[in-house]
Amino acid sequence: PARFVADSMKKKKAKAYLYQFTRVPDTEDAKKSGAYHGLEIAYVFGNLNTMEGYNDKDLGLSRLMMDCWVTFAKTGNPNGPGLPNWPSYDRRAGQNLEFGDAVRTNEHLFEKECDLVESLRGKQ
Repeated sequence: PARFVADSMKKKKAKAYLYQFTRVPDTEDAKKSGAYHGLEIAYVFGNLNTMEGYNDKDLGLSRLMMDCWVTFAKTGNPNGPGLPNWPSYDRRAGQNLEFGDAVRTNEHLFEKECDLVESLRGKQ
């Protein structure tokens, strides 16, 4: 899981930034599957077609995500002027940024599930 990778980055003295994508656009695929894995990629690359059901809210979220990703690519940090505060990952705080109908900081994303995976991995 992403938490394992984020913890590994911390051990190497590098920062990691976790996110969760929860936006469900009005497209046929999303109507069937919800906010499925990989759906955010079209937002990150600005590849949204309003003929498929994306609307102004989706286009705005896409612009914001592109700005965060470009800022990260330039600086190694997705934070910058006009962007939401995206805290770097720390195991105790467990913060992540949610990209959805609202953009907000959350804590301990799927913590119980991650704990279970780690406990099972330790028993192998």
